[in-house]
Amino acid sequence: MALTWRILIAVAIIIAGVVIWYTQARNAALLAERLGLVKPLGTKTLTEISWNGTYAVTDDRMLGTSDSHDRTMLHFSVNADHQLVATANGKSIVLASEGGTLMQKGDPEPQPAFHVFPGDHLTITREQGIVIWPNWFETNFMTGATPQWKKFITYRLHWQKHSGGSMDLFWRFENYYYPQDGWLTADMTGPTHCGLVEVHITPDPK
Repeated sequence: MALTWRILIAVAIIIAGVVIWYTQARNAALLAERLGLVKPLGTKTLTEISWNGTYAVTDDRMLGTSDSHDRTMLHFSVNADHQLVATANGKSIVLASEGGTLMQKGDPEPQPAFHVFPGDHLTITREQGIVIWPNWFETNFMTGATPQWKKFITYRLHWQKHSGGSMDLFWRFENYYYPQDGWLTADMTGPTHCGLVEVHITPDPK
């Protein structure tokens, strides 16, 4: 009888552990990211960026200005001098001057390009979360295909102006794994903590 109870307790502990892991693995992935436990995927220096009225296009990637709840966190505009201006939290910064166009994959029309001013430095860094989480019980009645695993992919854009101003943007996306297709392009914003997550603008000194 004692052995039976030990087996039942052990099974209950294992089941509880699996349930906790399944339900909390995404939160663990967020925590690992905040602790800097990520895999670097590379940093690129850019000389131009495009704004198509909805998305910023950089490094052949469309990056939105809204968070996971479709709330706009950043506004881009073009001033009378044909310069790209970013505004967030009551702060604005002039980023680049218009010239030429950029073509985004899948976009039928080229979009205006904005070139980094001489002396300014624009980089974009891509990172991958080291924690993946299971997604075994999701149901898709439309296609029948659902991702079995997920992980985070993040983009950090740093724009340092020679005049002293700067802009830092941080996007987080969910990357889905399908058994038949492998890992797809990371562009799913998910229910929370995804999309454009952080915006920091330091205006040029006056």
